Amino acid sequence: MTNEWAELLEQEAYADISGTRTHYFDVGEGKPIFLIHGGGLTSSAEQNWGAVIQPLSEECRVVAVDQPGFGFTDLRDEEDYKVQNRADFLIDVLEYFDLAPVTLVGNSEGLFGTIYIALERSELVEKVIIVNSRTPRPEEPSGDLFAPEPKREGLREKIKEIREERYVTYEHHPFYRNPITKEKADRYYELKERNWEHNQARAELYASDEYTAEYNGQVIDYSAPEMDVPALITWSTTPETFPRVHYQENEELAQEIEAYFGDMDPVEPAIWYVKEMDDAELHLWDDGKHHVMTDHTPRWVNVVTDFVYA
Repeated sequence: MTNEWAELLEQEAYADISGTRTHYFDVGEGKPIFLIHGGGLTSSAEQNWGAVIQPLSEECRVVAVDQPGFGFTDLRDEEDYKVQNRADFLIDVLEYFDLAPVTLVGNSEGLFGTIYIALERSELVEKVIIVNSRTPRPEEPSGDLFAPEPKREGLREKIKEIREERYVTYEHHPFYRNPITKEKADRYYELKERNWEHNQARAELYASDEYTAEYNGQVIDYSAPEMDVPALITWSTTPETFPRVHYQENEELAQEIEAYFGDMDPVEPAIWYVKEMDDAELHLWDDGKHHVMTDHTPRWVNVVTDFVYA
């Protein structure tokens, strides 16, 4: 086990929160930050935020949990396929850790929980940070979240492929930093295997007409200007916030998505947030993908810490 990854895992713990065995990190002292991960099969506190938990904890108290049905937190029931139910659970988490007033940080589908909590329980929230997040619109083609059944064979090499596809600078993340050991492969397999059925059922819902990440009758992004707190938008020029096709065999859907979004400016959603929100600032990185906090960890941590303490 590599030293930095071992040090990160030394900080993991479990708690019973609202009757759910919840996996979390609670590291550091100072002003509190609550990190909210996205909605992919391997999304979790460790996978999404592993590059920044330790650096942020040098000046802040950092709490990151696995949502129900993700990472190593138990799935409660099929209602957790719905993002609003998971957002309600995150409110329970904030109260459990007594974090208020807190800065919420949402990446990808974590945007829903960020905006939802700031509007539903504004007394808990001091500031918000949005990281490459945009909710798909009902009129847009849905991405493909279906995943092949997990296999152990060749997984160490597969992890190396994933890190090259996912990051510009994977070295900032202790899990993806060399060497890719058997322990890392075993943990990655467990992460996928325990959540695969949940992912498939959730993917089916997302692909249907039943799913929409709405708040008060509209896509929740459009409610962002209603948040009465300072906001920081951290974005990259390749944010990958639009629906993605993860598996090459779905060529027809890939072509549909490419045709729909081909002419759309990837920075446009970030500009919209800044224009529409009363108190928002934008930090844009030219060379970064969906997890800009991993691609540009040192600078991202500095920007976030300065914002939290401003």
